[in-house]
Amino acid sequence: MVIDTKSSVVKVKFRFMLTWVLTLAFFGVYLLTDYIRGTALIFSIIALIVAFYIWFFVKDYNYIYFSDESNKYILRYFNFIPMVLSQKSIEIPKESLVKYTIEKSAFGLRENLVLFEKTKRGIAKYPNVSLTLLTPEQKEQLLKTLKIL
Repeated sequence: MVIDTKSSVVKVKFRFMLTWVLTLAFFGVYLLTDYIRGTALIFSIIALIVAFYIWFFVKDYNYIYFSDESNKYILRYFNFIPMVLSQKSIEIPKESLVKYTIEKSAFGLRENLVLFEKTKRGIAKYPNVSLTLLTPEQKEQLLKTLKIL
């Protein structure tokens, strides 16, 4: 089974870029014309824009590629927030995966997957991987695959 969130990444990136364009267009219209008046309207629009960006950063969207088609689990992920573009990969032999946990954070807005692997030195805990971008079907497939443990 392979899970790839490439199409979801495109949609979210498009929304993010569209918001940037609309923000710039709003400020351009505001600065170049007298069409928009009233400080309450301006502050309301600015508050909505700031709220959208905070929402985007709190959700912590990650591109995720998961495969269990070989003798190991492969999980590749990266955060596509413009300032944080580090690509990471986890490869765990199927017999070494001890357990996994799903942790909720950011007031329940984000679900993180944490994998644990048995090594010679004990149990290794991998960093959190945000599952926010997965569709409910993809999340169900992933959890069914990991529940085989």
